[in-house]
Amino acid sequence: MGGMRGRGRHDRGMPSEGGPVKKPASLRQAVTAAIPTLANDPDKLLVFVDKGRAVSTGAPGKSFQYGYTLNLILTDWSGDPDHLLFAILEWCRVNESDLLENPEKQARGVRFEVDVLNHETYDVSVELELSERVIVSIDAGGQPTFSHPAEPVPEWTRLGGLI
Repeated sequence: MGGMRGRGRHDRGMPSEGGPVKKPASLRQAVTAAIPTLANDPDKLLVFVDKGRAVSTGAPGKSFQYGYTLNLILTDWSGDPDHLLFAILEWCRVNESDLLENPEKQARGVRFEVDVLNHETYDVSVELELSERVIVSIDAGGQPTFSHPAEPVPEWTRLGGLI
């Protein structure tokens, strides 16, 4: 892999906490809940926002959308990668269901790489192509206010079925 940032290579991208986007912190919480050992060593889980872009249609409304690659890195890990990928895909069901429902996005929406460190541990890097809507309203004083709405409810959830 060579390009993995898990070894102090924080030379690009934006750390997930404190930034304008909300999904990275949510994914971190979901992965930590699924892999309880991370609660004791949270520095093993790194989350970055890369290749960010803001998209606006130029229509009369002021709202826009963030698009970015989220890079989640789990360092010095000896656990089962099935647990990690399962937690991420379950998070996607609620927070970025297009990655599971859209065939084009299925092909490139969730990618991973593994660096084998020794016979027991490895680093795992998972990249997700994410988006977030930002609703912009103008208050009575002419100032913009921003909200990040929840993702639309996936059709399979409304129908009571599973993928």
